[in-house]
Amino acid sequence: MYTTAAPHPEYSAHRITGRGVESGKPMLDPLPAVVLAANSPPADSDGNQQADDRLLILDLDTFIGSERFMQGTNLGAAFATGMRAYLNTEYRGALNEFKRALIAAYVEGDDLAQIWERERAIIHLYLGNCYANLDEWAAAQAEYTNAVQIDDRLAEGHYNLGVAFRAHRQLPAAIGAFKTALAHNPDLYEARFALGRCYHELGDYAHAYIAYTVARQYRPNAAEPIYYQGLLHQAHGEEKQAAKCFAEALLVEPGYKFNSQTAAGVAAEAALDDNTVQDAAWYYRLADELKLRSNLIGAVRAYQALLEVYPSEVRARYLLANILARQREWPRAISEYSRVLEARPDYVQARHKLGLALRALQRLREAYQTLVDCARLQPYDGSIFLSLGIVLTDMAQIRYAVQAFVRATQLLPDDPQAHYRLGRALITLGYEKRALSAWQRAIELDHSWHAARYDLGVLYLKQEHYARAIEHFEAVLKGNADDLDAAYFLAIAYKETGRLEETVMLMERVVQGRAGLFMAHFHLGATLLRLGNSTRGLHHIRQYELIKARLS
Repeated sequence: MYTTAAPHPEYSAHRITGRGVESGKPMLDPLPAVVLAANSPPADSDGNQQADDRLLILDLDTFIGSERFMQGTNLGAAFATGMRAYLNTEYRGALNEFKRALIAAYVEGDDLAQIWERERAIIHLYLGNCYANLDEWAAAQAEYTNAVQIDDRLAEGHYNLGVAFRAHRQLPAAIGAFKTALAHNPDLYEARFALGRCYHELGDYAHAYIAYTVARQYRPNAAEPIYYQGLLHQAHGEEKQAAKCFAEALLVEPGYKFNSQTAAGVAAEAALDDNTVQDAAWYYRLADELKLRSNLIGAVRAYQALLEVYPSEVRARYLLANILARQREWPRAISEYSRVLEARPDYVQARHKLGLALRALQRLREAYQTLVDCARLQPYDGSIFLSLGIVLTDMAQIRYAVQAFVRATQLLPDDPQAHYRLGRALITLGYEKRALSAWQRAIELDHSWHAARYDLGVLYLKQEHYARAIEHFEAVLKGNADDLDAAYFLAIAYKETGRLEETVMLMERVVQGRAGLFMAHFHLGATLLRLGNSTRGLHHIRQYELIKARLS
């Protein structure tokens, strides 16, 4: 009820709905344009590559069969020492030990020192890997060539030889090596992805796209082929498809570090000052695409990945907090908003959202103080006063809430919610005429605001303006035919205006849905008696008396 007077039984079912009161939509700043490279940067004259562009060098997980010579021989000692140095990234030391092992394999004559062709090929493979990790690609290529000549079936040798060819921009030779590696090991994901990169750099986009697609099938949780497919789409002006690929890449592998370098022509078009801005914008773009696809979990991961790289990105933290608040993860949202304000005390939007999050946890005094601080910083922001009025209402400070809502309607004269909230506060204080005016204004601004229509209908019914009550309750039911509260009050209004058959139809729906609502039985029984149906009418009158007695 809206007043402190004893309620009339006909309005006992009334409730304040509050439907559509808070949108919960975060404010998004415009995103900068992002231009990403369609091709990788070329290697320099020595075959060196940028660290984020080189393909992975493969090791063997185990040196199968090495148990025969790993103990008690110079070969075994040298190889074991070389492996320890290799695993510790001491590649110069590993080179010397692997060379010693290779010499020992040729000069030691006892049976324990004899090794198979596969084992000798693997030593050359590790020699090549040491050179590759030292960016000495010519020497690496020679060692990989030795490895595959000794054992042509060593798939890792062919693959690493292909990587060395690519480092020297010998792309057709690299493609041949990768295909040979796949002939010996069709499940080698790295070779399938590397094929795509080579075709991509040669401008053979069709074969590149196919290679990336097949690579995705072999490793669905890898971001690389998805990201490079996005670059292919972007190179052909298919920005929407590119954005979807970028979003999916981050979704399957949030920590993936994409190639942020751009070719000279593309960099000129980017109109960005440096790669740091571009990198951050890339993550923002992914998060925005994920939000458009209603994938909020993916968007959270996008912002978290960005903050891992750039923890000072205040805007990313704010947008992350907005998503957490939308998902009602209030403690986490409060924590993120607080961190935003530590870095930017003047970030009023974050302070405003923090106040709303505190209110959601019923930390009302903190919410009130936070919103008061916002109002001091931005005294002409009507949305802040609207939120302040809501918190004051929760604190039962209705007179102060009215003042806040009045200020909100002055600053937001075309916001239906501000007028609706003002009406609710006024009716609580018993100012029916002013509440009526506020709700009428809310409906003028939004004809489909059924919560305002419902409350206005109840007020008109209380004031015995039945025709106007009927108008609003019919509009509510048109929007939601299952609203039994609106059906109940509309039936009462029909009854008071003599529309008895319609009253019976509606009241029968109400008692079917809410058999315990004794006043519905009373009105239905009385209306049936007026229509001459005494049997059914008396039945519902008895139901009214039984239910009322049981509840007394």
